[in-house]
Amino acid sequence: MNKISLLLNKQILLALGMIVFIGAVLAAGTGAFFSSSATATANVFTAGTLALRIAQDNAGVAVNGWLASQNAQWNFAAMTPGGTPSEDAVWLKNEGSVDGMTLGVALANAVETVPGLENQMRITEMTLAGVSLLSGGAGYGTVDFVAPTNCDIEVNYGDNDYSRISTAVDAATAGQVICVGSGNYSNAWETSGGGTGFPIRIDDNNVKVVAVEGPSVTNVGGGFIIDNLGVILSGFTINGQSTLLGETFGVYVNGAAIGAEISHNEIIGLNTPASRGVVAATGLSAVEVLSNNVTDWATGIYFNPSSNMVASYNTLEDNVVGISNDNPMGNTVTFNDIINNTLEGMGVLVNFGQSITITNNNIFGNGTDLVEYGSETVVAINNWWGSMTANTSGMVTSAPVAGGPIAGFINGVDGANANGFADMQDLRLNPIVNAGVSLNAGQEKQFVMAVQLDGPTTSNVFQGASLTTDVVFTLNQI
Repeated sequence: MNKISLLLNKQILLALGMIVFIGAVLAAGTGAFFSSSATATANVFTAGTLALRIAQDNAGVAVNGWLASQNAQWNFAAMTPGGTPSEDAVWLKNEGSVDGMTLGVALANAVETVPGLENQMRITEMTLAGVSLLSGGAGYGTVDFVAPTNCDIEVNYGDNDYSRISTAVDAATAGQVICVGSGNYSNAWETSGGGTGFPIRIDDNNVKVVAVEGPSVTNVGGGFIIDNLGVILSGFTINGQSTLLGETFGVYVNGAAIGAEISHNEIIGLNTPASRGVVAATGLSAVEVLSNNVTDWATGIYFNPSSNMVASYNTLEDNVVGISNDNPMGNTVTFNDIINNTLEGMGVLVNFGQSITITNNNIFGNGTDLVEYGSETVVAINNWWGSMTANTSGMVTSAPVAGGPIAGFINGVDGANANGFADMQDLRLNPIVNAGVSLNAGQEKQFVMAVQLDGPTTSNVFQGASLTTDVVFTLNQI
């Protein structure tokens, strides 16, 4: 065989080998090797359930349940205007497999024997497991605190720009938001590491200093001074006091701090004589003290001579004096709980040309509920004094008196009647659809509602009148 034939035969063999190799690869690619399989059968995908059921209440115990409906749990007879609120309850249970995050409450099929009776039925309490479903009423306190999301400076929070409140406040410029994380900010903590300690002075205008996780976890062991206009101080427990400028205080609002806001704080004193939870300097205007709980001070809130000041939605309890105001010019005190203060609920000094609005407050259990020290009559109408008779001293007009506690509104809004309280008509026309109270799968909670026949506006035409209605509950996943 010559060399050419030999070379040709080698090329043919090589080509055949490539064909065999490629065929093997193709065989492997088409499943020529062993294989096996398994199957998951009869798979079931079932939606969960929300199943709201109701039981009657007997001395705080759930009975006769769990059913889709119960009959006449609220069955009140011989109600009298301004009388003690009648209270009853039912139990609600989620027998489903899905957690319910919000509760709805509505009225349906309302029948009046005398038109207008619905809006005479004052709702003084509505709770699920002790959590109020009414909102925006007297003494609403810190419960509606909302943290900011637009932080410029962070203290023990987020990017953690600073670890002391005082150093953060010193570094802030006008209009910035300081977000303070949870912690115990004692004087020793504030003065270490370069902090200035108490009182913490906020001296740039429109600075917002907010405890983003709220007063329950953010404790400050001394006072604040607000030194410039538009400052907001919110969300702290101020569990201590400072002394400066001749005052012992939790929060001192200086003369330049027009338009400042102190809101959603727990301001707790040490029962020190002449101490004041919030004190506003002479000549201030438009400062708002909103939704704070103020306790254990000689005076809870003290407004020196000032104009257009507002104190609303606060609870002032267990002080010597709840609120004092000398020489007010158009100030407003409304929707506060001013209760159980040893000397006075309120002490005001109003002279010629001066005025103060005092309305829609609960003022009772104090040594004297309202004292006027000046020469002018103070008008304090539609407040609840714990009864239909006001405990006042000096020149005070208290009539008409609220027919019962100022307890909050349906969805935070006084209804079409604008009668100053939540009523059965409000609940029917504007039902609660998403109250932020949960009922998890398998969980049961007590729902309590108290109703009172209003005092001042329930005339003789309503004698013997009745209202029959259904109370309808809904449970929602979100």
